[in-house]
Amino acid sequence: MIDTDQYYFLTPMSVEEQGLHLEGNGGFNPAYTLGGSAFMSSQPNASGTMWKFIESGNGLYFMTTLAVENQGLHFEGNGGVSHDNTLGGAAFMSPQADASGTMWKLTELDNGYFQLTTLFVESKGLVLEGNGGLNPAYTLGGAAFMSPQTDASGTMWTFVAVSQTLIDSASVSWQAPVEAAAAAV
Repeated sequence: MIDTDQYYFLTPMSVEEQGLHLEGNGGFNPAYTLGGSAFMSSQPNASGTMWKFIESGNGLYFMTTLAVENQGLHFEGNGGVSHDNTLGGAAFMSPQADASGTMWKLTELDNGYFQLTTLFVESKGLVLEGNGGLNPAYTLGGAAFMSPQTDASGTMWTFVAVSQTLIDSASVSWQAPVEAAAAAV
């Protein structure tokens, strides 16, 4: 199913034609795009869009990106959209190893796509929604989040293996376009 030695681009069906990939961002930090929330990025070959799965046992995986794996950050699904949750419920990179929100279950669908949920919210029927990219009109400004809409195209994911050439040439910065532009000024 998943090769844990491989990096993947993750894209939901809803934005495949736009060439967007899930960007992990750099972890919870108000200075980062969407406060550090994960989002759909148009940055080609950014190291924050190259995902690796790490077996955690019982058919579950930790997820990290090339950009932050050496910092020990794992993808946290969070508890769904709510002002009571960190970042309003947006998914983000977390230093909390072994937290149930960082243990992911991948379910292959009949159409060849996958749905992703965490041990923390699986019993609530929530799955990862990619959203449509950075846009203030979208839920959480475009951040990825755990959604109850299991039949939505934004919750159906494809994993595309990243070539070693792309990995070797990946941008070492995970900064989002807005931060990169601000740094250039």
